[in-house]
Amino acid sequence: MVRLFRQLDTLEPRIAVHPNLLTAKQEMLEHLRDRAFIATPPIYWCEIFGWVEWARQGDPEASRCGEPLLEFMGHLGEAIQRKGGARIPRARAIEMMISIIPAEFSGAYLSCGPFEGRYWVETTPRGVADLEVQIRVQLPMVQEMLADDLFDLSVPYR
Repeated sequence: MVRLFRQLDTLEPRIAVHPNLLTAKQEMLEHLRDRAFIATPPIYWCEIFGWVEWARQGDPEASRCGEPLLEFMGHLGEAIQRKGGARIPRARAIEMMISIIPAEFSGAYLSCGPFEGRYWVETTPRGVADLEVQIRVQLPMVQEMLADDLFDLSVPYR
């Protein structure tokens, strides 16, 4: 999960951001790593947009975040806010991250799908070679949810 979070941060485009956004990113990672549920919005879209350093996009020294990670954090915050508060299981948050990964990356590096009544995410042979890591994570979900439903917290998660 930590590696997936960090991978979202490395994917292009990488956006120049204020250091406060780096702090929010680190806090979000700690929540995902240390807690079984996410119960408070990690960040809101207005904060993300407010902390993008628009004038520094061409500056190679600017602090940066991967756009896919910003998208995940923004959608997660929006989902919790829309529900008026929620407890999101870590497994659902992982699936949310996976749904954000661009198809050209996920298809080449990750294999996702049901196997033996469970849902698995694992690295492909190319993923192992290029990323130098092998993962195989079993998620508790019995049937695959549509990506749109992952962020709709009114849809039950099993």
